[in-house]
Order: sequence, then C-alpha cells, then structure tokens
Amino acid sequence: MDFKKYVGRYAQIIYQDAKNQISQRRVFVYSLDGAHVRIFCLKAGAYRILKREQILAIVPEPARRHAI
Repeated sequence: MDFKKYVGRYAQIIYQDAKNQISQRRVFVYSLDGAHVRIFCLKAGAYRILKREQILAIVPEPARRHAI
C-alpha cells in the first residue's frame, strides 16, 4: 500500500494487532518511519506507532463540512 499520500491527512484504517484482533480506526497520519506508520487515533485520543504490515486497508476520511 502507498501510505505516502496519506501523510498529513485523516484516514480510516482496518488494523490487525499482535493478538490478531481486527479493528477499524479513524486516524490522522503523521509520518512514515521505515516499517512503521505514526498516527493519532481519534477514538483513543492518543498517538500510536503501527506496523505497516498490520494495516490491512486504508482509505481517505471523507471531507466534513463545519457549521459556521
């Protein structure tokens, strides 16, 4: 997967952790570092470092309209 285009953007990912639990997350992708992707998980409200190989799918987060 080409993660470069998601850096600096919000995205939705499907992730499989080390215990083989699968979760869907809304994230902000901060950077790439070799085999890892640095993200901010919106659900957990925390920074995470994920292994690229454990991200099963990634799609851009749809643009949201903000009320003025």
